Amino acid sequence: MDSLKRKFFSWHITTSLIVVAFIALYCQFIWFPAPFLQVDGTWFALLIIAAVDITLGPLLTLLLVSSKKSARDLVVDMSVIVVIQISALGYGLSQIEQERTWAIVHLDGVFNLVAKKEIAKLQLIAKQELPQYQGIYYAMVVNSDL
Repeated sequence: MDSLKRKFFSWHITTSLIVVAFIALYCQFIWFPAPFLQVDGTWFALLIIAAVDITLGPLLTLLLVSSKKSARDLVVDMSVIVVIQISALGYGLSQIEQERTWAIVHLDGVFNLVAKKEIAKLQLIAKQELPQYQGIYYAMVVNSDL
């Protein structure tokens, strides 16, 4: 392995680890406050996203970077790799964001988690009337005939 390939690989894996760490912290403390990350199984999807992000970019970098290529070819290769990696990361995060717990509803003595994707766009307007704690809305259905 030549020094240029090693340099690009170490730069790319370090950057990927920093991005994954930031996303994991954001998901744990903002999108899924405790205990929701563990309750609804989102941690597994987050683990898959982290594994793909940490391996996809650096491995493609190992395959494509060569000291025999011109600087222009290296820029094109790295641009394509970064676009692929960001696209995969964006898709995974959009799927996780739709699974976020939007509300906790108490109905007939049982607490039910309502995911964001289960709420229609028009019903999102009513959210201003619900109490909120750490980004999650709380509601109680009084009449169980619903």
